[in-house]
Amino acid sequence: MVMEWLLPILAVSWAMGMMFLVLFPHYLLKPLPFNTSDFDKQKVKKFLLLVAHPDDECMFFGPTLLSLTMLSGCEFHVLCISNGNADGLGACRTLEMVSSCSVLKVPAENVKVLDHPSLQDGHAQQWSQQLLVQIIAEAVQSQSIDCVITFDKYGVSGHPNHSALSHALRAYLVEISKDFISTGDIEGWELESVNIARKYSGVLEIFISTLRWLWNRKRGQCHCFVTPNPLTSVGAMKQHKSQWLWYYPLFQKNISRTVC
Repeated sequence: MVMEWLLPILAVSWAMGMMFLVLFPHYLLKPLPFNTSDFDKQKVKKFLLLVAHPDDECMFFGPTLLSLTMLSGCEFHVLCISNGNADGLGACRTLEMVSSCSVLKVPAENVKVLDHPSLQDGHAQQWSQQLLVQIIAEAVQSQSIDCVITFDKYGVSGHPNHSALSHALRAYLVEISKDFISTGDIEGWELESVNIARKYSGVLEIFISTLRWLWNRKRGQCHCFVTPNPLTSVGAMKQHKSQWLWYYPLFQKNISRTVC
């Protein structure tokens, strides 16, 4: 029953999105105002992207990385909690992630991939929130981070490792809020998970996210990043050669995550 109505909706969404792209191509060839002005008016910021596995950075956070790294005065760090060793490819995937981050304009020295025995890749792996909070705190303090970005509580795909990072970041922010004077103002951003219709709506998702951003911008509750070259995210994904065989069709269909 679900597929009977979902497929026509997706087909119409893709058609509308492509029509808009053809009629107004310049709309997508420039970042949203938030990308180019709001940050320039603020203090220099140091960002930490917190992900669970190698490839999360380009599959889910490509537009965020590309948008923020192009702003002058911004410094970006990436911390990956596991090396994706579920299939015994941890060492290989670590190198792939460093290469991917390089494509996304994050230098190798700012990329760290962990291989903690209690934080291994897997749906059945329960990650300790206390341990994650400790790791986040150490990363923030060592690099003087003032904004941490990660998944929301659903984790885009429902992966428990993704969700664990959201819960840990929230716990960390609550913990430091009790000692604000010594820690300063540290922000936490989460990547919003969307329903399946929006996730696979293609180009139309750009406009849905943009409208939501415009609605919430004055309250500072929503940031929307659009990259003018989604192929850069695809290029970063190609660095993950060990995952490319099964990964390619999924990534191509999930094009909305490469643009906003």
